[in-house]
Order: sequence, then structure tokens, then C-alpha cells
Amino acid sequence: MNGNILSLPNELLLAIAAAGQHTHSLYTPTAQKSEWILSRLSHRFRNVITSAPTLWANIQASLDSLETRQGLGEILRLYLRRSIPINVSVSLKVLIASDVLRTEWLPDIASAINRVERLYVVLSSEEDDLGDEFMPLRYLAAPNLRHLEIANVNVQSKYRCAVQLFSAGAPKLSSVRMCGFFPAPPPSWKSALTHLVIDNQGHIFDTDDEVMLSILKPPISLVCLCLDLSALPSAHQICIPSLKDLSLHLMAWQDVEYFEEIIDLIECPALTTLTIVGSHGDQVYSLLYKPRPSFPALNTVTFTNDDHFNGCGYGCENDVPFSPTTRPLGGPPSFPALSSLVLVNHCFMWKLVREILGPNPPPLPQLETLTLCPTVGIPDVRHALQDVVRNSSRRLPKLRLSPSVYFWEDWGESRADVEVLGEDEIVGYGPNLEEEFS
Repeated sequence: MNGNILSLPNELLLAIAAAGQHTHSLYTPTAQKSEWILSRLSHRFRNVITSAPTLWANIQASLDSLETRQGLGEILRLYLRRSIPINVSVSLKVLIASDVLRTEWLPDIASAINRVERLYVVLSSEEDDLGDEFMPLRYLAAPNLRHLEIANVNVQSKYRCAVQLFSAGAPKLSSVRMCGFFPAPPPSWKSALTHLVIDNQGHIFDTDDEVMLSILKPPISLVCLCLDLSALPSAHQICIPSLKDLSLHLMAWQDVEYFEEIIDLIECPALTTLTIVGSHGDQVYSLLYKPRPSFPALNTVTFTNDDHFNGCGYGCENDVPFSPTTRPLGGPPSFPALSSLVLVNHCFMWKLVREILGPNPPPLPQLETLTLCPTVGIPDVRHALQDVVRNSSRRLPKLRLSPSVYFWEDWGESRADVEVLGEDEIVGYGPNLEEEFS
């Protein structure tokens, strides 16, 4: 068998190495990658594999033990050499206390920064000065960088760190994701961004949104924005004419007035998709009924909740009084073009169902689809749906239901158009930047 493997033609050998690259990720040890293994099987294999720069363009280093530090640094430099002259994607992961990122890995990456097209850095730290870890990249230019992602995945961290990167420019940088970090001062390359995610994952707290939101000031041409807000920035309008997709993650236990003030700050006339994480049922009700000519193009709205962060559930329903009896009168509807409304893991969902599908629904003249994914109060949601479907005298929007709701009723005998959601359709939070830029 070994003789057959060693006699493979060069073209097939390269194809095998390339196919193996589709299965690894940042969480796969670098030494197990296909090009690394094949290059060590024989002298001929080594010559063939190392002469193909594209096989070495996906560079990864993951440190979770000090014993592997030296070897990983050597492998990182080897990949940088063998990938010359093509552009590369770099993924660096440090899950232990170590200065390896600042003193070794990023200086090596800085030496090849003109070829870096994608850069991912993952840390796990409770420190409050993580921005200094990126010092080797602070004053550089990155002429070919298109995608940047940095994250602190330590759930104990209580800091969101300012970080300065590529102050000399990154003219092609269009996609940025930061978790536990925010760019400050506002970088020169922000005007080229089309996709931006600043995500705290619900565990990093501070009150510096004024500083963070300064990145949204003109000139900017964002199409997709995902943003955590830990405090209400005073009179800071989110005014981005080009924006089409907006996701906001709000802090827990804020009242209706806070929620409405946040919504009133949004001036994005081209917006077609809005996702709000951290909202509550009484806030959703208020927004659906309150007249404001703010979102003329918006066709999809998702209200969802993070159970771990906001604790939305029966406890919320007991603590927050919500009686949908008073409806504002007059004025244009908030969502004149809304065709799809999605409610995920929400308190008061059963009340919202009765309001939205009842005889006096909110002013949503174009609503075609209502998606419901409850995780608490499921029996109440089932009974509310059963009542409105049986008793409604008007045409209802299409209902898309989670399995826990759908399979409780025989919808085939009803007049409603109902379908069950697949597991892959349960709504998440924030855009997938890799899908946007793959």
C-alpha cells in the first residue's frame, strides 16, 4: 500500500492536500493539517507540497500549553515562508496567560502584513489592557486586508478594551468583527467598511458607548451593522443612509421608554432587516403600535432574547406589568412595508399572538409571515394560536412555528397556512461575516 501511495502523480497529490484543507479550522492543531502531514511522508512529497504556495496560505496557531510555544512559532514562520508570494489567511488563538501574541506571533505576522487578507485573533483573558497585545500592528498599513476579527472569549471578563490597529491604513478592509474590543480612536479605514460587528456576548460591561459609537459618524458606508449597547448614548443618532441590515443587543431590564428612545435614534431609510436582542414583550407591543414614519423600507423584523443575559421568561412576566389595552391613535405605522415578523424566546408571546392575529391587529398592512419560537410559556402560546386560528374572520399571515408549537395541533384541518421550522432555521443573533465574504 505504501508503494502505491508514494507513486501517486504530483497532480493527484496536490489535489489530496487541497481537499484536506476544507476540514480544518482554528480549533484544529496546525500539525495535523493535510499539507503538513503529506510534506513529511517522503522527499518527493516534500518537494511537491512545499512548491505549492496555495497549500500554505491558511496559517493557524493555537496555544493552550506553554510546552508547545516554541514549536508553534517555528511552524508559523514556516507557513509564512512557504506561502510566498500569495496572500494568506491567519488565525491565532491564545487560551492561556502568555505574551506570545505580542512578542512573537504578531511581529512575525507584521513582517508579512502586505500579504495578509484575513486575520483572526482569539484570546482568553480577564485583563483590562488587552489592546496592548496588538501593539505590533498598531501603526502598520495593511494594503490587502479584507476581513478582521478579534475576540476575547473569557466569560469572566468585565472589560471592553479599546484597540488601535493599522493606523497607517487598510484601504480594502470591508468586514470587521470585535468581541470584547472596540476601535478607538476611530480608525482611518472605517470609511471602507461594509460589515461591522461589535459584540460583547452579554458578559462585558461598561458605559463608554459614546466613544464606541464614534466609529459610526460619517464618512461611513456600512451595509450591515451588529452592535451591543450597554448604556443609552445621549442624542447619538445612528444615521447611516447605506445601512440595510441592523442588529442591536440591548442591556437587560430596561423599560419601554429606554427601548423607544433607542429605536428613535435609528435614522436608516434604506434599512430592510432589523434584529433586536434583549427586548421584552411589552416593548415589542409598544413599538408595533406606536406611530412613527421611521422605517419606510423595512420588511423583516426579529425580536429575540438571550435567556442567559436577560433572564426573559415567566419571572419576567410576573415582574413586568403588561396589559395591551391602550393603543396609540393616529399617525403613520412604524413598519409600513413589514412582511415578516419573528419572535424568539420572548416573554408575553402568548399576548402578542392574540394582539397581532386578533380582530384589532397592529398597523402592519403588508405582514405576510409570523414566525414564533417560544422557549417558555409554550402551552400558553399553543392555546393562544388555537383560539385565534379558530375564531379569526380575516386572512391570517403565514405561521412558521417551532416544533414544540407546531406538533401540538393538527394544522391540516385549519384554514391557516402553517409550517414547521427546521432546526437550522431557529433565528440567531448577528450576521455571519464568513458567509458574506467567503
